[in-house]
Amino acid sequence: MTKKLTAILFSLFLIFSLVGCNKTEPISMNPINIDFDVKTVDNGTITFNYPIDEWEEAPSFNPDLIKILLYPKNDLEKTTNITVGITAESTNLTLDDYVKLLPSQLEKSSPGTKVTVAELRKINDIEVSYIELNTKITEEAMEYGLQNGIFSQENIEALGGKEAFLNQPEKKQIQMNVSFNDRITNITGTYEDDKNRETVLKAMTTMVQTSTLK
Repeated sequence: MTKKLTAILFSLFLIFSLVGCNKTEPISMNPINIDFDVKTVDNGTITFNYPIDEWEEAPSFNPDLIKILLYPKNDLEKTTNITVGITAESTNLTLDDYVKLLPSQLEKSSPGTKVTVAELRKINDIEVSYIELNTKITEEAMEYGLQNGIFSQENIEALGGKEAFLNQPEKKQIQMNVSFNDRITNITGTYEDDKNRETVLKAMTTMVQTSTLK
């Protein structure tokens, strides 16, 4: 479920065609002091570095959309992950447009989703659209998922039936988008337990501030 949710939310980044207006001044984020070992990965367009002592790569569950998948080392439950999507084709959208338009689109397109933070930020000289959101599986979200093929009745039964399915822990996400040559790439971190938030944010910030065109 977490895997499909991540892919569905990411796909929204590829279909917007609206244009924003006045640009927002970005909020500066504290960069990471990279005094740890890193590994370089790429999504075919952009390279990133991630903390190799804390994270490891895994095969993508949806290679058409997700090009990089990272899990924390020794995480047996696999409820925390970071994904990097394909780089979208050039559009008339800016990162500021994403901040202004994405929250309402996400909440409309994904029942049970609530955007809690949507800001234009900057890490060193790299601007990012920064979004935090929570998603809880509700009755409405379950029906929406069944009707739109996000998951099946068999998936629900495999998790113990309707009651167990609806009692899944809330999923929390941090999404950052970077733009090179007017082409936007999405990085998403997903977790359930708040104790994992800083680990996810550290890795994502490291990836953004080391991102370069191939």
